Amino acid sequence: MSKKKKPAKKKADARVAASPRETGAEVKTKTPAPKAAAKKVSAKPKKSDRSPKLGGGPAVWWRKSAQFFREVKVELKKVTWPSRKETLTSTSVVLALVLLASFFLGVVDLGLSRLIRSIIG
Repeated sequence: MSKKKKPAKKKADARVAASPRETGAEVKTKTPAPKAAAKKVSAKPKKSDRSPKLGGGPAVWWRKSAQFFREVKVELKKVTWPSRKETLTSTSVVLALVLLASFFLGVVDLGLSRLIRSIIG
């Protein structure tokens, strides 16, 4: 019995990925999908969906508004609302920063107005 020696496989550099042919992986080629016949789409909306002034009849407007509010309700259920303590803490931080900024701007305004008065007068 003679043993056949397998040819030594080339090791791919660690920085470069081996191609599928080198690794013996099956290579699949993509065949383009057949093109579907394009349907002619009319740019004009249906007569029932049009109105000369509003872009749609009153029934369309009402349905779109109702759908909008249903979607708003669904999205509001996904919101993570802060607790009362978090809300009070955030509110107090915002008020403190507003007071600090208004005090700083008031002092700067007072200083600049006195400087201008001394230059003019």
